[in-house]
Amino acid sequence: MKFLICGLGSIGKRMAENLEQLGYQCGEIGFYRTRKGTPNFGDDFIKSHRAKHPIFHDIASALRQKPEVVFVMNPTSLHIPTAIAAAEAGCHLFITKPLSHTIRDVSRLMELVDEKKLVTCVSYQLRFHPLLMQVKEWLDAKKIGSIVCVEAELSERITNLHPWEDYRRSYISRTDLGGGVILSFSHEIDCLYWLFGKPLWVFTSGGTLGNLGIDTEDVAKSIIQFPRDILASLHLDFLKKPTKRFLEITGEKGRIHVDYFGEKAELWNLDGTRDAMIVTSGYERNTMHLDELKHFLRCVENREQPSVNLAQGKDVLEICLAMKQSLQAKSPVPI
Repeated sequence: MKFLICGLGSIGKRMAENLEQLGYQCGEIGFYRTRKGTPNFGDDFIKSHRAKHPIFHDIASALRQKPEVVFVMNPTSLHIPTAIAAAEAGCHLFITKPLSHTIRDVSRLMELVDEKKLVTCVSYQLRFHPLLMQVKEWLDAKKIGSIVCVEAELSERITNLHPWEDYRRSYISRTDLGGGVILSFSHEIDCLYWLFGKPLWVFTSGGTLGNLGIDTEDVAKSIIQFPRDILASLHLDFLKKPTKRFLEITGEKGRIHVDYFGEKAELWNLDGTRDAMIVTSGYERNTMHLDELKHFLRCVENREQPSVNLAQGKDVLEICLAMKQSLQAKSPVPI
């Protein structure tokens, strides 16, 4: 099987290494590079692999090699144009999160994917993390009864995200490239969508508050109304160190608490006794990336829908864009 990875930043590098770990050879894994990213980052990777990967500097030349799968791993603002070009060439698609920074041309991509019967995955690998999989299992089994409310937070200092580069030049800090804390941390938004469905409305406050020298929002605090009267609060920021990440779900019969960096998920009864706990001490973060990749490749082989298909990726994008709209309008926005 031939692959094309569009973008050779940290995500593209991880994908190449994971494909090789699954047994694919360097010659099967090509790169489309614009060479506009972090100096030396991609070059160092290519040198370490003794230049065995095919390298292309324009997308048309890369697609003429007829890759079966294209991994879209360039800046967010380039996802849809790149994916459309690959879909027109008949390639299956793996698109790193988020799907885009705008809804523009998403319908065109969906039409192409449907017309050509392409397997398309939007990468939200938290769905493959054992803690979140356990939470989903508990919820599906009604362990805490009807859900009442949800709290979630992801706060991480922006300098932690890409320590090898000046964060102010990174796409995560730039509006024109699709940055900002809402889109960059949309894993949390997908997680809530996966567990509770598509929201009815969202009200977000925040903005560029942290004196970081960037032009995107660095704080977003949202109230989200889900179906079945489930009310959630979600806090995202680029400010905190050490990183904070948790999820707490309160139900009529108990609650679930997930401490991501504490590597545990707990199920609590109403009387304050702990009913169950799962600990993932020593869990290697790359495992969920590998599991997601193996799942996607099986879907390609069997022509099946992946766990996060294009329609679901669009739903998550619509939630993100509603949050951004609400932040600007300072009022609730229906979804």
